[in-house]
Amino acid sequence: MHICIFEDKLVDNFYPLTLSHPVYDLVCGMKTLREKILRYFPNAGCTLFCRKYLEDTVKQNNPGIEVNKLSDDNYLFINGRVLIDENFHELIGKGTAEKIFVKDNILISAKITAETIKKIKLNSTDSVEPSLFEGIPEENADIDTINFIWD
Repeated sequence: MHICIFEDKLVDNFYPLTLSHPVYDLVCGMKTLREKILRYFPNAGCTLFCRKYLEDTVKQNNPGIEVNKLSDDNYLFINGRVLIDENFHELIGKGTAEKIFVKDNILISAKITAETIKKIKLNSTDSVEPSLFEGIPEENADIDTINFIWD
């Protein structure tokens, strides 16, 4: 499975820090949010999804990593604001079927097959929202996220 770390509409809560960085590249403690996520998936391929105007910068800073481009593969989308812990790993590890995980109408994660990836219109948006995965079963997820600069 491939990991896609994405930004959502709450990126504005981190202004002005997110003017020049995706939210998942903000430092939280000693590591970036992205590094904390990838620590739990050491062998997975990674794709980064960011706002269009940051795309060239993110590509330049991350050679060898796909940016805003999905291949024909199964994906685990993970919100770049998620604080991953063992609870997250247990939650998404249940079953192999497609499913989206939300908390307070915010997309936390989504397990998506290659067939569905072909149908998703990610090129037309700067943020990944639950509405992109319409028709896929939804489950509530009690997972912590960073919501504001002071978090």
